[in-house]
Amino acid sequence: MKVQDSTREQIAALRPIAAPGLWFWYNGEKRTPLGLYFSSDLREWWNDPREYDGRLFTHFDNALRPVFNPDGTQFERRGLANVCARYRDGKICDFYKE
Repeated sequence: MKVQDSTREQIAALRPIAAPGLWFWYNGEKRTPLGLYFSSDLREWWNDPREYDGRLFTHFDNALRPVFNPDGTQFERRGLANVCARYRDGKICDFYKE
């Protein structure tokens, strides 16, 4: 079953998520993201049965780049799909939908 995009009402009800130490790779170095994007359900696109919603990315240098936890695993929050946010002071906040 396809996961639906988060609704504007769901997004408006979201509270900041503590996530200290998030980072992404760029030219061989770790960088701190500013703008964030929780992915949509891409199972049909990738022809892959694994769920893809809720994986966190940042848009930097004209590309979507995965955002990682301090331990190197990609940050994800299942149930958030096609949601944008900001990263400030170790928190994911200011959620919105483009």
